[in-house]
Amino acid sequence: MKYYLAAISLLVVSSAVSSLAFGDVKINFPEEELATESVLPKFEERGAIKNRNVKHAGRFEFNLMGGFVASEPLYSPFNFGGSLTYHFNNTSAVHVMATFFPGGLNDNGESLKNGDVFLADGTSGQIKFDAEEAPNKEFMVAAHYQYTAYYGKISLTGDFVMNLTLSGLIGGGVYVMGDLIAPAANIGISQRFYFNSSFALRFDILISAFNGPDITSAGPLNPDDNIIPDASDFDRSIQFDSNLFFGLSFLL
Repeated sequence: MKYYLAAISLLVVSSAVSSLAFGDVKINFPEEELATESVLPKFEERGAIKNRNVKHAGRFEFNLMGGFVASEPLYSPFNFGGSLTYHFNNTSAVHVMATFFPGGLNDNGESLKNGDVFLADGTSGQIKFDAEEAPNKEFMVAAHYQYTAYYGKISLTGDFVMNLTLSGLIGGGVYVMGDLIAPAANIGISQRFYFNSSFALRFDILISAFNGPDITSAGPLNPDDNIIPDASDFDRSIQFDSNLFFGLSFLL
């Protein structure tokens, strides 16, 4: 019995000594086998992430653009033009633009002119209405205050960084419609995607409210009677345009 107790005591002491001997041992694992809390993109040039690559302060920006009027019911919606922006600093700028409308009718306008549209009840017979005999938009000039609320960067490949800005526009201008000039108030947003420090794609949405002619107020505009009303024969009404523009922008 005495020898049995001695053997047990020796075993306990040996275990305690073994624990003390290896208690401070550190086991190292390769880093690639360890879990990470987050994954960050790795760029060859980290300075492109930390620094502002596109500096606007004190620079002019020229934009060539084309677009269309999404809300146009009768006339051709397409237009083209350009704009010039001067940046006072990286957030505030003045933006001046001019847009030209080539004229003509869209499919709805042509159908009315040719008499292909009947009244809703189907019993009143064929009618003709030539919207081109009314004053329609030839060009628009406007000036806006532009405020850049956001500047950021995106990368789709991990190796190429694209700079982008989001700006708001507010201002006014005029639509020229033959002998008629219609004042307009504008508000919109502009998004630019810069491929480098000077070249960008620009997208604008501009809502215009203008005091234009009511084309139905001068009587029926029948293309067969060869009678074209004067611009003063039309009443005025508040109208709205939803303009979408796409263009190329150059910082000078």
